[in-house]
Amino acid sequence: MKWRHGNQASDTCETTVGGFLMLAGTLCSALSHSAIGHPTAADTPVELIADHIRRQGFACDTPRRVKHDVKASKQRAAVWNLYCGNTAYRVIFTPDMTARVEHTWVGYP
Repeated sequence: MKWRHGNQASDTCETTVGGFLMLAGTLCSALSHSAIGHPTAADTPVELIADHIRRQGFACDTPRRVKHDVKASKQRAAVWNLYCGNTAYRVIFTPDMTARVEHTWVGYP
C-alpha cells in the first residue's frame, strides 16, 4: 500500500498489513530518522504505545520496552506487549476502534 499525496504516489512508507493505516503510519514515522539522523525519544514505538494507553486511563510511568506479538496478531488486529516499570500490558490495535488493553502482569522486574 502506498501513501498518496494528491494524484502522485509516494514510496516513502509502505506497509504490508492492510487496514492499519494509523498504527502503521505512526510506527513508520517513529522509526524513521529526523533531519539530524536520530529518532527523537518521544517518537519511539515504546513511547507511542505508552502514550496511547495513558490516554485511555492506564498507568505507565516508565515504559521500558515493547514487543510485537506476531503469533497473536491477526490480519485486522495488531497485538503488542508493553512493559512499564513494574507492570505489563497487552495492547490490541483494531482499525477504527480504541485499543483494547489487557493488564497482564503486576510486579514485572
